[in-house]
Amino acid sequence: MNNLINKNNYSILACKNTAPPLTGEAAYIEVLATSGLLKVLVSGYNSVTQNYELFNTNNGNLQVSNFLSDNVGGLIEQKRNYSTILLASGIYTAANTMAITNSNFKGGHFIISVTTMTLGSLVPMIQGIDASGILYDILIGPTITAVGTYVLKIYPGITEIVSGAVSDILPYSSQLVITPSTSDSITYSATANMVM
Repeated sequence: MNNLINKNNYSILACKNTAPPLTGEAAYIEVLATSGLLKVLVSGYNSVTQNYELFNTNNGNLQVSNFLSDNVGGLIEQKRNYSTILLASGIYTAANTMAITNSNFKGGHFIISVTTMTLGSLVPMIQGIDASGILYDILIGPTITAVGTYVLKIYPGITEIVSGAVSDILPYSSQLVITPSTSDSITYSATANMVM
């Protein structure tokens, strides 16, 4: 029997006990008896085939995964909270802007890790972007003047901290901007822990 699963505007055709689909077709489901995991094998138009856990039936519990489009014909599993690198560690002398596209998460932690700083300072800021491209401030972080780890927190209902945490949602389109006060070299990175 075929089942049609629709997650975030993607229709995944789940065909039990069939061979893998041809490139450009949807997907089929296979059960891994050793682990009790029900997985879906996704074959996209770009000829890339990947396995995604669709259901987890371990311990008698059923957990359903969420999927996001990767904008190139594939799917990204977002079953739980998610961590990602926004900016790799490096020596920077100018402002950095990191785009964030969010389909599943209410908020998150945005971590700036400064490993080398002798002169100058940094100000991190998270901005929302509306449908017409207008920017608006969600959280302006502290002025960073020393080596260390700095966390900006956005999530509905959390305790607000000036320049550190705000009770708000993270919209579909946003960006993390890190602006230096001078052109002096500063080594830092930026990561995000997204929270559903």
